Amino acid sequence: MNVALGQIVHYRGKQGLRAPRAAIVTATTDSLDPAGVESGGVPALDSDEHVHLWVFTPSVDGGFAEYNVARGESATEGEEPVVGTIPPGTWCPAPAPVAGLDVAELDAEPVAEPEATEPPAAEPNS
Repeated sequence: MNVALGQIVHYRGKQGLRAPRAAIVTATTDSLDPAGVESGGVPALDSDEHVHLWVFTPSVDGGFAEYNVARGESATEGEEPVVGTIPPGTWCPAPAPVAGLDVAELDAEPVAEPEATEPPAAEPNS
Protein backbone atom coordinates (compact mmCIF):
# COMPACT_ATOMS: atom_id res chain seq x y z
CA MET A 1 0.00 0.00 0.00
CA ASN A 2 1.50 3.27 -1.06
CA VAL A 3 0.91 6.19 1.24
CA ALA A 4 1.34 9.78 0.13
CA LEU A 5 2.95 12.74 1.81
CA GLY A 6 0.15 14.81 3.37
CA GLN A 7 -2.33 11.92 3.43
CA ILE A 8 -4.70 11.72 6.39
CA VAL A 9 -4.49 8.37 8.18
CA HIS A 10 -5.70 6.96 11.49
CA TYR A 11 -3.26 6.23 14.33
CA ARG A 12 -3.63 4.00 17.38
CA GLY A 13 -1.59 5.17 20.37
CA LYS A 14 1.30 3.16 21.77
CA GLN A 15 -0.55 2.69 25.04
CA GLY A 16 -3.15 0.67 23.14
CA LEU A 17 -6.05 2.96 23.92
CA ARG A 18 -8.86 2.47 21.46
CA ALA A 19 -9.21 6.22 20.95
CA PRO A 20 -8.44 6.70 17.27
CA ARG A 21 -6.51 9.76 16.30
CA ALA A 22 -6.31 11.53 12.97
CA ALA A 23 -2.78 11.95 11.72
CA ILE A 24 -1.11 13.44 8.68
CA VAL A 25 1.82 11.79 6.95
CA THR A 26 4.83 14.11 7.24
CA ALA A 27 7.43 11.85 5.59
CA THR A 28 7.56 8.74 3.41
CA THR A 29 10.51 6.89 1.92
CA ASP A 30 9.91 8.90 -1.27
CA SER A 31 9.91 12.28 0.49
CA LEU A 32 12.53 11.76 3.20
CA ASP A 33 15.65 13.90 2.77
CA PRO A 34 18.71 11.58 2.86
CA ALA A 35 20.93 14.47 4.03
CA GLY A 36 18.63 15.00 7.02
CA VAL A 37 18.85 11.32 7.90
CA GLU A 38 22.65 11.26 7.51
CA SER A 39 23.07 14.31 9.75
CA GLY A 40 20.82 12.77 12.42
CA GLY A 41 18.24 15.55 12.14
CA VAL A 42 15.50 13.24 10.82
CA PRO A 43 14.97 9.60 11.83
CA ALA A 44 15.25 6.99 9.08
CA LEU A 45 12.31 4.87 7.94
CA ASP A 46 12.56 1.08 8.13
CA SER A 47 10.47 0.36 5.01
CA ASP A 48 7.97 1.74 2.50
CA GLU A 49 5.23 0.84 5.02
CA HIS A 50 6.76 3.10 7.71
CA VAL A 51 6.02 6.83 7.89
CA HIS A 52 6.55 9.85 10.11
CA LEU A 53 3.29 11.32 11.40
CA TRP A 54 1.89 14.41 13.05
CA VAL A 55 -0.85 13.02 15.31
CA PHE A 56 -3.69 15.40 16.13
CA THR A 57 -5.13 15.45 19.65
CA PRO A 58 -7.80 17.49 21.41
CA SER A 59 -5.14 18.62 23.93
CA VAL A 60 -3.86 22.16 24.44
CA ASP A 61 -0.73 21.26 22.42
CA GLY A 62 -2.85 20.06 19.49
CA GLY A 63 -0.74 17.04 18.70
CA PHE A 64 2.65 15.37 18.65
CA ALA A 65 5.15 13.82 16.24
CA GLU A 66 5.60 10.08 15.86
CA TYR A 67 8.54 8.71 13.89
CA ASN A 68 9.04 5.52 11.89
CA VAL A 69 5.47 4.29 12.47
CA ALA A 70 4.62 0.93 10.91
CA ARG A 71 1.42 0.29 8.99
CA GLY A 72 -0.93 -1.82 11.11
CA GLU A 73 -2.61 -4.96 9.90
CA SER A 74 -5.98 -6.15 11.12
CA ALA A 75 -5.90 -8.85 13.77
CA THR A 76 -8.52 -10.77 11.77
CA GLU A 77 -7.37 -12.41 8.54
CA GLY A 78 -8.90 -10.77 5.46
CA GLU A 79 -10.48 -7.92 7.43
CA GLU A 80 -9.81 -4.36 6.33
CA PRO A 81 -7.57 -2.68 8.94
CA VAL A 82 -9.31 -0.04 11.05
CA VAL A 83 -7.92 1.79 14.04
CA GLY A 84 -9.66 -0.49 16.56
CA THR A 85 -8.18 -3.66 15.07
CA ILE A 86 -4.55 -2.66 14.47
CA PRO A 87 -1.73 -3.08 17.00
CA PRO A 88 -0.83 -0.16 19.30
CA GLY A 89 1.59 2.36 17.81
CA THR A 90 0.58 1.75 14.18
CA TRP A 91 -1.37 3.54 11.45
CA CYS A 92 -3.99 2.50 8.90
CA PRO A 93 -5.72 4.28 6.03
CA ALA A 94 -8.67 6.45 7.01
CA PRO A 95 -11.96 5.02 5.75
CA ALA A 96 -13.27 6.52 2.53
CA PRO A 97 -15.99 9.14 2.98
CA VAL A 98 -19.53 7.91 2.48
CA ALA A 99 -20.83 9.05 -0.90
CA GLY A 100 -23.75 11.43 -0.66
CA LEU A 101 -23.28 12.09 3.06
CA ASP A 102 -23.89 15.74 3.88
CA VAL A 103 -21.80 16.43 6.98
CA ALA A 104 -23.90 19.54 7.70
CA GLU A 105 -26.88 17.24 8.28
CA LEU A 106 -25.04 15.50 11.11
CA ASP A 107 -25.07 18.69 13.19
CA ALA A 108 -28.61 19.71 12.26
CA GLU A 109 -31.30 20.00 14.89
CA PRO A 110 -33.57 16.96 14.94
CA VAL A 111 -36.77 17.48 13.04
CA ALA A 112 -39.76 17.59 15.38
CA GLU A 113 -42.61 15.21 14.74
CA PRO A 114 -45.78 17.02 13.68
CA GLU A 115 -48.25 17.45 16.50
CA ALA A 116 -51.13 15.02 16.48
CA THR A 117 -54.40 16.58 15.45
CA GLU A 118 -57.91 15.47 16.17
CA PRO A 119 -59.51 13.68 13.22
CA PRO A 120 -62.29 15.72 11.61
CA ALA A 121 -65.68 15.18 13.18
CA ALA A 122 -67.83 12.76 11.29
CA GLU A 123 -70.88 14.30 9.63
CA PRO A 124 -74.15 12.75 10.70
CA ASN A 125 -75.79 10.51 8.10
CA SER A 126 -78.88 12.05 6.59
